[in-house]
Amino acid sequence: MSTKPVLLLFIDWFSPGYKAGGPIVSCINFIQLMKADYSIYVLTSDTDLGDKLPYNNIVSGAWVPSADKDYMIYYTVSAKPVLPQIRKALSAINPSYIYLNHLFSPKFVVYPLWLAWKGVIKAK
Repeated sequence: MSTKPVLLLFIDWFSPGYKAGGPIVSCINFIQLMKADYSIYVLTSDTDLGDKLPYNNIVSGAWVPSADKDYMIYYTVSAKPVLPQIRKALSAINPSYIYLNHLFSPKFVVYPLWLAWKGVIKAK
């Protein structure tokens, strides 16, 4: 079991997606730079920007290792309300730190900030 602090990254769209462009690449690079010091977890959606259907060949609704095993990823099921999924994902990992990648994302910034305000998220 790792003794590294847990860092949870919230991002609307992530790999294998590509349509959101730079933020996906920035977060992948961020993970590569931080993985030596932190256990990295990524919480994201199961669809690419503008798509209605989930990515092929992924597991949604559970923490799974990334393809390269460098981090864990949780793809929220876009057909279900995201707030209960965020709560479930949080309770499974108890993060030390939260990284919010966007400024105006209702699902992946506003909800986590609201949960922090309510005391559900205790991470920095």
